[in-house]
Amino acid sequence: MDHLEFDNAVLAGFSLGVQIILEFYNLFPSRANALIIITGPYENPLSTFYGLPVPTYVWEKLLGTMAHKIPNTTNRIWQNAFKLPVVHQVAKLIGSTRASAELMQDFYQHQQVVDVPNGLRMALASINHSARHVLPKIKVPTMVIGGEKDLFTPVKLAYIMRDEIPEVDFIMIPQGTHTTLIERPDLVNAAVWDFMGKKVVKSPQF
Repeated sequence: MDHLEFDNAVLAGFSLGVQIILEFYNLFPSRANALIIITGPYENPLSTFYGLPVPTYVWEKLLGTMAHKIPNTTNRIWQNAFKLPVVHQVAKLIGSTRASAELMQDFYQHQQVVDVPNGLRMALASINHSARHVLPKIKVPTMVIGGEKDLFTPVKLAYIMRDEIPEVDFIMIPQGTHTTLIERPDLVNAAVWDFMGKKVVKSPQF
């Protein structure tokens, strides 16, 4: 924002990006005009990841090994896995998406070039981060979008944010998974534009 000479902005965060925009607001509240939270948690995402009863220290050991001890192998396995046609069938089977393979294609192609060890280091940092205390302090218009069938960010987290953020617009996408953005862009886009028009941008040109 400094580089682009923006004093403030509307911040939208998806998945782990939710923790980022909440921490941004925590550090620079005057520079956020509004927050848009999309299928993401406010703290340790692996504590609720697919409902798996995996202790935090196990995640830290596993991700730390993959990121720091075998980064090249991790990269190759991850990137090559997303080149396989079966990846979409697996994603649907475990409830990661309800979108078609065609709609998910850009997402899968991105996974083939992403720096996986760097992503894992970000995941490790997210384990020890919480913005729960920020929620009741938010004084800007905020929208929370949840997915009814999201196994990465369970609906209970979306409802906690709805209940603890003072001024909030809330929408729960029916049957939406973690990839609700891809599955139902019609509902998500309409909700965001409506929120922006009513709560953020007052100009009639909008």
